[in-house]
Amino acid sequence: IASSRLPQDQIHVIFVGCSVTRLMHSSFDFLLRKANMTNVRTSLVDIRRGLFRTLPQMKNQLNNFTKTFPNERRFVVFNTGLHDIDRLCSGRMWAARERDQELMNNTLLEGEPCIVTYRRQFREMVRFIGDYPAELKVFRSTTPGWMKYGNFGFSWPTDFTQPFQRSHHMVTQINDIAFDVLANADNADDVLIMDGFWTSLARPDNTEMGPRNQIGKHMVHPGVEVMDALARRFMHIVVRSTCSE
Repeated sequence: IASSRLPQDQIHVIFVGCSVTRLMHSSFDFLLRKANMTNVRTSLVDIRRGLFRTLPQMKNQLNNFTKTFPNERRFVVFNTGLHDIDRLCSGRMWAARERDQELMNNTLLEGEPCIVTYRRQFREMVRFIGDYPAELKVFRSTTPGWMKYGNFGFSWPTDFTQPFQRSHHMVTQINDIAFDVLANADNADDVLIMDGFWTSLARPDNTEMGPRNQIGKHMVHPGVEVMDALARRFMHIVVRSTCSE
């Protein structure tokens, strides 16, 4: 069906997530161009800056896809984690949280721990995607940001401390919460899970480089080799889903 023009063979692959998902989307698009597939299109639903800010927009954008193209075959891969950790839990983002206090008062409960907020927001995300009309739904576990050791291409200052909230140990906790929410959701039995954590944890030497090798991109974004592996893994899941019949 790779070049079919039949309406029932038109495939829409939807990536829902933040900056790492954007990189995965780019790698996946590159594979599509190499394969010359004419009946597959992709979209990115960008939820940078955390679910507590972007969940309503995410729902609207996904609903617009179903209204505009009701008969297409939809495949969804989604993730949220790194931006939620950074915006909700990191002490270094306190000033930004203070500036957004009015918005946050509408979405956050006073005094609520950040990991409890993540669980609540992710549960709502899963509740929506679980009911979303797509024949394939995949959660990609969050990649381990802020890996301090084994990195390459930039210098970690010797006097630069690393708080727990900005370490791959925090990502492990967030992933455990996500797995628990998926396991206990009433409508997520058909949501698959693909690994993003262990694949990238093994490659702290392969991270995204900025024009001046700034620490930020190196610390939170996997590199080309890792993203290519994740894109190919998801492509394999899509192929098995469409061709297993």
